[in-house]
Amino acid sequence: MRTLSAVLLMCGSMCLSHLETCCGWGTWGCSPSVEPGIDVYVADAESDYPIDHAVLTLTEGGYAETLMRLGWPPGAYSGADERPGTYTLTVEADSYVSQTFEEIVIGMTEDGCHVATVSLTVKLTLAH
Repeated sequence: MRTLSAVLLMCGSMCLSHLETCCGWGTWGCSPSVEPGIDVYVADAESDYPIDHAVLTLTEGGYAETLMRLGWPPGAYSGADERPGTYTLTVEADSYVSQTFEEIVIGMTEDGCHVATVSLTVKLTLAH
């Protein structure tokens, strides 16, 4: 869940005085939360220890986003807030073999209010 300020950016400045009508709150029953399109947990494949220094890049066409590392739990990353689409995810970390995942589909919830968050666990192996 994200803050209301991110929702204000999504809905646009012309909606500031009419958030309930413009964004559908009350009308469609949508909450004011901003949901991540993807949550990823990254860990060492052998020890299962979380990897906090990974760089996760999500791309779709000309769009690219570096996923945000969450403070808790260790090894958790998140991104693509309220952005449905079909993505490629690249996971890199020093001393580890990089991994790429294609065709990750982030859809919408049944009510159309938010993205349906995709959760992935990525286990990286040490490079030799």
